[in-house]
Amino acid sequence: MTEFDALHSTLRRRVEGGDGHGVVADLAAVLAMARAGFDEDPGLWVMRLRMAQRDVERVPANARLKADSEDATRAIIAYARAGAADDPARRELLGTTLNNYSMQLEAEQRLDESIVFASECLDLLRTEPASSELAHARTRLAELRLRVGDHTGALALAEELVDAAHRKGENPAEGLSGLPSWLRLRARAHAALGREVEARADFESSLDWERARVRAGKFLAHLDLADALDEYAELLSGLGAADDARAMAVSAAGTREKRQD
Repeated sequence: MTEFDALHSTLRRRVEGGDGHGVVADLAAVLAMARAGFDEDPGLWVMRLRMAQRDVERVPANARLKADSEDATRAIIAYARAGAADDPARRELLGTTLNNYSMQLEAEQRLDESIVFASECLDLLRTEPASSELAHARTRLAELRLRVGDHTGALALAEELVDAAHRKGENPAEGLSGLPSWLRLRARAHAALGREVEARADFESSLDWERARVRAGKFLAHLDLADALDEYAELLSGLGAADDARAMAVSAAGTREKRQD
């Protein structure tokens, strides 16, 4: 057993025993040892460093530990970034770490910083068009851009999502598709830019898709339609179309009642 493993085992025993003060002290030691090892030999120590960071996430908030762990995350990103072009393992490490760090920053309401790392993650995935993570990365970044008021940037990403789905030629009668939600994402971006006609058109198209799934008897399709109608009601209310918003809310309630019947 290495010194690190022994220290980590002690830490786990303290966690199980509820020794809060000892846990923080041991965590600091584990994280410091892992970081020192990483600085000397990143390839050998990166997994241990990530293990120590996960332990930090499991304990009550501690400002010093959190700052040290975040600094370690940025060091891992720099290491992975430097070798991503030639090493698939470091490329995968980079994508995973960028995404996780961006989500952490989002949870802390550090949205501008979150966008920086989400953008880098998306740029990395763009070089792998077949990646199953590409659509998720685009969607997440679009939502972030909407939240910070970058409506044009959000619209551009929503356009990419919708266009990609159309190229695939998906059908409502087949499996699940992201197209209706991406149409609604694009509708929200249009609405934020004051383009009511385009926003309504996209939302109506998404509702047509959801209704087609209902007709095809897809599982929980009624509830998906009701949720979409509620979302449309909220968008219409924001556009000042109170009567239309009420009508959509009534339609949503009626759809749920039919499901219960």
